[in-house]
Amino acid sequence: MEDRERRLSDLLEPAVLAQGVRLVETSVGGSRRGTVVRIVIHSPDGISHADCVRVTRACGDAIEAAGALGGRYSIEVSSPGTDRVFASGREFELFRGEPVRVWVEAETEERVGTCAGTRGQDVVLRDSEGNETVIPWSSVTKARLAAESGRESGGKAR
Repeated sequence: MEDRERRLSDLLEPAVLAQGVRLVETSVGGSRRGTVVRIVIHSPDGISHADCVRVTRACGDAIEAAGALGGRYSIEVSSPGTDRVFASGREFELFRGEPVRVWVEAETEERVGTCAGTRGQDVVLRDSEGNETVIPWSSVTKARLAAESGRESGGKAR
């Protein structure tokens, strides 16, 4: 994450949390119309259109109060989607209890389980029997949310 995005994320996180949801990701881009701030939010109960509207207003107020962006800007707020690819190990905390698929370097099969948080720089995956596996984030080649499909652990990575 760029320094500008980190500062903006730090500014917006309290505004997002005050709306009863969690901040997953903040990115800043540009368009012909000005700066575009993209915000991804999550709640274990799901994200509604009303949540996105509230977060948009709260984040706009925070940006204006701090004078964080000069010129024209727009804010786009969305949910992570059902097959989000994780950008960092921190997302194992954000999506605790959610189904996930994890690909680990030097392994030919994906691991399927439930996000069980982090331990230091490691991520924790819980299988269907409740057993936990600790995986160094540095060895994860890809991790993504996965809609529950009834598939057993151990399918081929794609």
